[in-house]
Amino acid sequence: MIEKKATEIALNYLLHEDFPQLIKWFTVNRVDMIKAGCLAVGGEISNLSEAIAAVCCIHMGIKIIDDLIDEDQRGIQAEVGVGQAANAAYIYQATGIKIILESNYPYDQKMKVIDYLIHFSKITSIGQYYDATQISTINNFYHALELKSGPLFGDCMRIGAVVSNATEEETQTLYQLGVIYGYLIQLNDDLSDTFATPASNDWLPNRTNLPLLYASNLPHEKQIRFNQIRNQVFDSETMLAEAQQILISSGAYFKVIEDIIWQSYLFHDLLEKSSLNNKQPLEELLIELMDPVIKKINKLKLTFDYQELESWVINRRRQNA
Repeated sequence: MIEKKATEIALNYLLHEDFPQLIKWFTVNRVDMIKAGCLAVGGEISNLSEAIAAVCCIHMGIKIIDDLIDEDQRGIQAEVGVGQAANAAYIYQATGIKIILESNYPYDQKMKVIDYLIHFSKITSIGQYYDATQISTINNFYHALELKSGPLFGDCMRIGAVVSNATEEETQTLYQLGVIYGYLIQLNDDLSDTFATPASNDWLPNRTNLPLLYASNLPHEKQIRFNQIRNQVFDSETMLAEAQQILISSGAYFKVIEDIIWQSYLFHDLLEKSSLNNKQPLEELLIELMDPVIKKINKLKLTFDYQELESWVINRRRQNA
């Protein structure tokens, strides 16, 4: 498997007797994005090992920093402290660049991949800065989303493409598709985290997500009540259940579903109009992401099904565009 080969490459670079935990912490992520970008332009997955290894190292650095910012006790800082976690993040990111520099890719491909790795590392870090400054408005949320989630997925897709000899047009199309896909991932995660039991960290005073912003900021008959109990959901399961019910009755839940449907439409429309050689891997990514959303809507036993809701959302957004 390409993942195994990529892991071997990364671990070989990370192997150091002075910091053995680097091996233990390493994980493989975002492989599907890189593969989809490669296959979409007719590339061979067997050519992706160094690219995957590098992306995973860069992503490890980003994740460690994110855990530090969020003070997430599941992060490695709980094991080795903040200072050593920060050191590990720097090592992972430097290692990602080193892997590409010493790879067998042609020089021009190396430079493009390094450019993309630096791009999503830099832009994602700016997005994490916005997270740390406590996003309080819906507009601020979407600005942070443009920075934090979209570029990561977009760059992963175009890295898979550029090492597969993609054209500039193909590379840019895949970046745009990846950005939209990143939005969809984040919005889906927000819904899941908001309705998790017990309460997820998204309910903490210094955290937020889109459903909570809608319920807090948009006028509805239980807006005051929601803002009163929002910080009590960790103290009482009853309060959490009430707050989650308000998310539905206020329309906040469906506002996010509407955003998901629209982003899904934009992804599909861009894909259909593109000149990509193989669209199936990208179509499969979208289906895999949207199937749970469709099932959730149909299980609510509403007076309309998902297809009717989808048509309504797309028609309304087109009219307002």
